[in-house]
This record gives sequence, C-alpha cells and structure tokens, in this order.
Amino acid sequence: YTFWDSKVCGSEMRQNFFTYGAFSQGKVHYPKYSQLIQNSEKASVRGEVYRLRSGYPLIELNPEGLRIQGSLCELTVTESFWSILDELLGFDSMRPEKSLFLRQTVQVEREDGTLIEAQIYGLNPKKVTSTDKKITNGDWHQDLLDRPPLVEQLADRHREYIFKLSKCKGRDIVPIKLDMYRELMSLEMIVDKGRRLALTSLGLETSLFLS
Repeated sequence: YTFWDSKVCGSEMRQNFFTYGAFSQGKVHYPKYSQLIQNSEKASVRGEVYRLRSGYPLIELNPEGLRIQGSLCELTVTESFWSILDELLGFDSMRPEKSLFLRQTVQVEREDGTLIEAQIYGLNPKKVTSTDKKITNGDWHQDLLDRPPLVEQLADRHREYIFKLSKCKGRDIVPIKLDMYRELMSLEMIVDKGRRLALTSLGLETSLFLS
C-alpha cells in the first residue's frame, strides 16, 4: 500500500516516511517520530543534496537526479501527526513558498527495486542560496561524519537561547548575558536591533534543527 492508501487502525493510520539527515537515527529530529516506527528499511529517492550553512543536508527532489540513500519508515500515526511536525519544522501548507522545508509525496525505491509512495521533508528550491553547498556525490551520511553540523557544535546554552528567541513574537525581549551576546554575535546567529535582539537568517535556519 502507499501513503495515500493508508491502513486505518481506529484513530491511527499506517503511513510511510522517507528519512535522512537530521531525521536519521541519532540526529536531532529522530526522537520526534522514533516511537511511531513499525518497520524501517534502506531505500532511496532521486534528487540533489545541499548542505545548509547550519550544517545539515536537505534533498531537493528531482526524478532525473542522483539516487539518494535514506530510510523508509512505516509509522503508526494519528491524523494530527503531520500538522504537528509541520509546525515544529516551520512548514506552512498554505504558504509553502515561505518555508525552508517542503513536505511532499515522493516515489521511494526499495532495495528490491519496487516503488512506494512516502512523505518527505525536502528542500524548497526557492530557498537555495549561494551559501548552500551541493554534496556532489549525494552521500550526505559521509558528509555529516566528515563535518559535523554547526548545530551540534553549539553549547547547550546557545541552543536554548536560539530556541527561545525563535519563539518570540513582535517586540518580545529575551534577556541575555554579555558573554553569550558576544559569542552568538561572533557566530552570526543574532543581530542587535537596538532595543531587542533578533535571529539572523543563519540563526533562524539553525532554530529549525533544535529539539
């Protein structure tokens, strides 16, 4: 069966999710769905992989692109699962062009060559910038081993402050100590707007990879 032919089990459904990068086992987004996994197997999709400035890879889907390895996970989820995950990742289905992540339905190829549909959080092509570097061979896993993401190099206090600042509305002020102010400024994570601090584009991107 495919994602759209989901088996309904009471209020729960079996649905397919292609995972990689920040969604792979041991990475930041894995705990968001790991307890829902019923089955998992190696699989691939077609596309190109970009390493974001924050350090994590995102796949831009392209049926003529490279075969990108990942995992096909069968999940048991409720109807609200995707909307909750969308919100956590900053994806707005009503305004997808504004989001870094795009949740899409993709044809996934299993190791035996069969195809099945699944959901994937890929890269919005409109958000690709000159600072996003293409992983030319598509091997995002080795790239993460060679160069750990910037997010993983931040101290806990940095991650906590970036997360809090990302949740601010309007002119809300989040207090900060002088030493951390200097550290986050040097990392180009925040910008001083006079009466308040705000996240830079790098800071906003980084906030999407925090748990």
